[in-house]
Amino acid sequence: MELSLHTLTRGANLRKKRRIGRGNASGHGTHSGRGLNGQSSRSGGKGGRKLKAFKQQLQSIPKMGGFKSPYDKPQTVSLKDINTRFCENDIVTLQSLLSHKLINKEGGRMPIVKILSNGRISKKFIIKDCLLSESAKEKVIAAGGVIHGLAS
Repeated sequence: MELSLHTLTRGANLRKKRRIGRGNASGHGTHSGRGLNGQSSRSGGKGGRKLKAFKQQLQSIPKMGGFKSPYDKPQTVSLKDINTRFCENDIVTLQSLLSHKLINKEGGRMPIVKILSNGRISKKFIIKDCLLSESAKEKVIAAGGVIHGLAS
């Protein structure tokens, strides 16, 4: 089909532009399609209304409570487990606890370990590089054990 004045057509997706505020006969006069009075009928009214509501909306949403510590929590081992898995006068280190499967590595690194005083202790141990609770310290020393390293 050849292009000439009588064969020109309007594109399928094109809509005719509304001419607002050009008299009542146009169908978009008087209030110009904005309804009656109020904030939303004014120029710049709709954006400000959103911002005010946004603050109230933020205040009404439940926030995340609590606190997440950036420090690693120590893995805990009870004296009862050490008493059953280790022999008399054994040296209890991070490596020996790992080999007895009482602790696990965290992300390929050795964890911080704290020994708690659950259960009784009947053997002497040499404890190195582990944190101990106060009551666990007392039990180890009372049994004749020795504590080296971090301890508290």
